[in-house]
Amino acid sequence: MGDSFLLNTFCSFNRVLCKGGSKLHSIALENICVCRMVLKHDSEEETAFLLSVSEELSQLNFSSLDSTAGLDLLSEAISELFANCWATYAKKIIVTTWSKEWWNNE
Repeated sequence: MGDSFLLNTFCSFNRVLCKGGSKLHSIALENICVCRMVLKHDSEEETAFLLSVSEELSQLNFSSLDSTAGLDLLSEAISELFANCWATYAKKIIVTTWSKEWWNNE
């Protein structure tokens, strides 16, 4: 499900609540937040991530690409490599309706 689908569904639900279609309180858009893992552009973390990925990619064995099993093993190794590097260097941020650069430092 895409973010726009979820937002449209939420807005539709919120309109029903505001029109008195339910005894529940409506949820304000200001209360919606989304967590994301990010690397800030041109940061030390981004540089470290890229260096780590390139170093680990250079250490992989690319000699067994002549079989499906070898290709599967290599693709799994690349996937794990990126996931591990991302988990090491990315940081968790919370995106809210106030998450604009001019609003705060997050």
